[in-house]
Amino acid sequence: MSQIQVEPETKASVLVVDYLTRKNLPMTKDPYCFWKENGNSLAPLAILGRKYLSAPLGSIESERLFFIASLIITSIRMPMSEDTLEKLLFFASKSLKF
Repeated sequence: MSQIQVEPETKASVLVVDYLTRKNLPMTKDPYCFWKENGNSLAPLAILGRKYLSAPLGSIESERLFFIASLIITSIRMPMSEDTLEKLLFFASKSLKF
């Protein structure tokens, strides 16, 4: 019997839907516990979860964050909300490679 081929995009969509339909953790529970309990069934997402939950190892990361902020905050973008700036810094710090 031959196996059905599933597109990677379909697998990813199913994985994300599986993650999103799970019960949310209480705010008092450590998110690492979630990934420990669900890491096998959500393996690709567990890798991302651990990456984005990790703290910087030294001051270099903080210095990079201030540098990125100086690139984001310009006279044109001064009216930007604190929440928007926080999100931009988060994604920029996790995606930029120096």
